[in-house]
Amino acid sequence: MTQHAAEIQAWIDDRADQIADLLIRLVACETENPPGRGLAECAEILHEEMERLGFSAEVIEIEPTESIQDPRVLRGTVGNGKELVYFHGHFDVVQVQDRAQFTAERRDGKIVGRGTADMKGGIVSMLYGAAAARYLGLLGDGRIVIHLVCDEETGSAVGSGYLREHNLIDPGALAMMTAEQSGEVIWNAVKLRL
Repeated sequence: MTQHAAEIQAWIDDRADQIADLLIRLVACETENPPGRGLAECAEILHEEMERLGFSAEVIEIEPTESIQDPRVLRGTVGNGKELVYFHGHFDVVQVQDRAQFTAERRDGKIVGRGTADMKGGIVSMLYGAAAARYLGLLGDGRIVIHLVCDEETGSAVGSGYLREHNLIDPGALAMMTAEQSGEVIWNAVKLRL
């Protein structure tokens, strides 16, 4: 394990209870999409956490659509360097079979509930990963911009579409990463600059 990896792991370990508590609170937000309700509540929890972690954060309220009742996009920035990396995620979830899925359970060192893998757990990982990088001085001449959207489960036209339409995605960024579980496979995509 490299020196930085050990520092990051120690920083995360010291905050394990905070991390778990945030995930449990996010799972409790009934952000099924469709119908896209409960998104405002979840966005507010995420915004408060981003502010608490020291990010420059904002909630963008978007006009409701026929299919999404409370659309929101969150943007947060960590660092102020020139080199830009995006962390991109979504806080809507597919429909549940049972409302009890919105009650997170701890089982054998894991948290189980609707959206833990797709992708509220990934959001928590990205937030705390970015915070660790800032706190430990690992950003150098870089910055991380976090985008959290509300409608990935129904095509992303409202959330990611809003970011695109309002030129909030810099094509000169070094990378865009998401922490959504994809069958334990790392997917890579590249956009070449010509």
